[in-house]
Amino acid sequence: MDVVYHLDSQKDFYAELDDQLYQPEPVTDPYVVNNIVNAFVGFLVAFQDDFLQTPADLAAAIYKLIDSPLYADHHDTIIPHLIRTRALISHNPRDLYIAYGILLYAGRDNMQVLREVMVDTTPIHNKARGKGSKLFAKLKHEVESFLGGQKMQIVAVELMFELCRVCRLGKVDLGTSATVHAFIHSRCSLNFLADSLRFSKLSPKTLLDIIGPHFIHHLLLLVESTGDDVNESFNYGVIKLLLAFNEQFMMIQAGAQHAAEQEAVISNPVLDALANTGDGRIFGQNIIFMINRTVETTLQLLILKLLYLIFTTPPLYEFFYTNDLCVLVDVFLRELCSLDDEDETLRQTYLRVLTPLLVNTQIRHLPYKREIIHRALLSLIANRHFVSVNTTTQRLVRRVLVDWWGGVCGGVVELENEEECVAVAGIEEKEEMDSGSASETAGPELMVVAEDGVDLRVVCA
Repeated sequence: MDVVYHLDSQKDFYAELDDQLYQPEPVTDPYVVNNIVNAFVGFLVAFQDDFLQTPADLAAAIYKLIDSPLYADHHDTIIPHLIRTRALISHNPRDLYIAYGILLYAGRDNMQVLREVMVDTTPIHNKARGKGSKLFAKLKHEVESFLGGQKMQIVAVELMFELCRVCRLGKVDLGTSATVHAFIHSRCSLNFLADSLRFSKLSPKTLLDIIGPHFIHHLLLLVESTGDDVNESFNYGVIKLLLAFNEQFMMIQAGAQHAAEQEAVISNPVLDALANTGDGRIFGQNIIFMINRTVETTLQLLILKLLYLIFTTPPLYEFFYTNDLCVLVDVFLRELCSLDDEDETLRQTYLRVLTPLLVNTQIRHLPYKREIIHRALLSLIANRHFVSVNTTTQRLVRRVLVDWWGGVCGGVVELENEEECVAVAGIEEKEEMDSGSASETAGPELMVVAEDGVDLRVVCA
């Protein structure tokens, strides 16, 4: 017989969650574990309209499970059970809101969960047939159809983004179904990559065929149409997903090894969609707002990589409104001057993007904070007591000074000697020859390596 609950407040709701998860004795039977989880999920499904209206509400409830001894002891049973019995087979948005939410927050708590999700949802026969994660294909289809409305979509989009952070696009996990075009590769870690010879890289043409412009265009339309929503979570989630897709395509470009791939005409569908969109005002404003307020290095790098491509792709030179570019200049100034020494790699990435921002966009025609920018750049390479200036930072600053202060503003670039000036110019010419046009490459210098040794060309996290 079904239990009837009478909950008068949020406090009663959370108390009931605690009661459901509390076990006086350790549970050892997987069948019992799954029954407890089923009851917990069913309870959340039943009362989501009353107590789970926001992402914060959902997170608070789900962390009751994640922080419980039951999950600590049996997470390797709970996650596969949720995937098999709910995430993969349910089409009920109320049910998926909870199931996807658990996968999302469990994955954020432990990235290995996301890797396991991708592996568990990619059957052996799918790999043999060149197909990929059934869950990612299902998520993409649900986002395209806007299943469950915005509340459900926030969770679905965020889960897609988190899965992208531990994945790399590749042939094995790129489904080619005409209906859902599953396209995310389940190369879930560097070790998994190295050990899996059966994962082969896609040619640019195949990658474009799989991603297609329609889904990217659909996501951009969602960004523009939800720009005025009071709840900004969905809008920013879609933008983050676009950033992750851009990163995935950059990795394919950077990883091209065969001559046939290198000679092919490479087109980034995210850039193409931005160039062809009638009005990307909301996307442009919100991406600047996101980099202005985020403290996450991962998100900053994803945004900077897309900005670099925009500012080095001629049709997109004037994608941003002039006022928005001025705000972006202020963000760059703040970050360049305020980042700590341990964030030198991130500072260098800002410097790499700063040159095309100042040289290629409308900013080149404005006197906006030129003297302040100049002084800030000089301060980065000024001699400091007991601390030597990073040589890469010196070179990047001098590049900005040569290209922008000298080339655009007509200012005097006071390098130490004529030989040094020639050396700076030589670096520019060599990198252009090595990397090709900006629209065809991710920009070798933008592919930075984090302090922990993780190559950001390969992973987004």
